[in-house]
Amino acid sequence: MWLSKNCLIVLNVLLLTVSFGLLTTGAILESSLSTKYSLFHKSITFKAALLLFCGALFILASAIALVSSVARDGNFLPVHIFILATLILVELSVGIVGFFTKSYRLNLITSTMSSVQANYTSSHLVNITWDSLQHDLKCCGIENYKKWFQYLGNFSLPDSCFIDSSGHCGKVALRNFASDKIYQTSCATAISSWIDKRQIPLAVLITLTVILQIISIVSVHLNLQIVP
Repeated sequence: MWLSKNCLIVLNVLLLTVSFGLLTTGAILESSLSTKYSLFHKSITFKAALLLFCGALFILASAIALVSSVARDGNFLPVHIFILATLILVELSVGIVGFFTKSYRLNLITSTMSSVQANYTSSHLVNITWDSLQHDLKCCGIENYKKWFQYLGNFSLPDSCFIDSSGHCGKVALRNFASDKIYQTSCATAISSWIDKRQIPLAVLITLTVILQIISIVSVHLNLQIVP
């Protein structure tokens, strides 16, 4: 009983840590990224809401597991199992969909950015999204920096295309600056690389979380069985 009960406490402390991580990430997504990447506000808000929802469920599940153990009450066990099973289903669904829709997501982002590129100087939302993307990913243009000349003219580039973007360095850029001062990586390549670098860590995180949840379910069940 001692082993089962203490194992349960440790597991739920870990699950609480995961829950606070999800809540923090969701809050950051909503408060920061949804402002910087205004064109994708709805998508970011949905992901933030999903993280906050999962974080809240983790807290509820952990609380139920601890109450079940302390109160020696098996009535809470089905609710605990249902919540964790729901979370497992959500996590696996997100992981599978994310893995198999990489190309779709990449095409959606690049096509959206390309379609609004002409509005860079006239739309604040377009301006801030493009500048955030290029500054954060250290890239310039969807395919290459020369695409900007079509919209800005006079060999000009957004300031966010420059390694040192202080001042108005983008105006008639190539007449005043060497091309090695400009980010050479295309944003399509940078976005693809960004997604690739996060797929494996995300898969590992989901797998470990699911294992913790399964062990938690078994631990609660054993703890309640041992108690007369």
